[in-house]
Amino acid sequence: MERAVQRIEKVGSTRVTTAPEQIGERSCPLLEPVPSLEKWH
Repeated sequence: MERAVQRIEKVGSTRVTTAPEQIGERSCPLLEPVPSLEKWH
């Protein structure tokens, strides 16, 4: 689980700086697993 969280953060930060508009569309599917992962912790 920890690996997934770190991977999401790295991908998010990298894509946000590269193309914030594209991340906007893909932010929904990325934000869904984030709260579920927080509950697992």
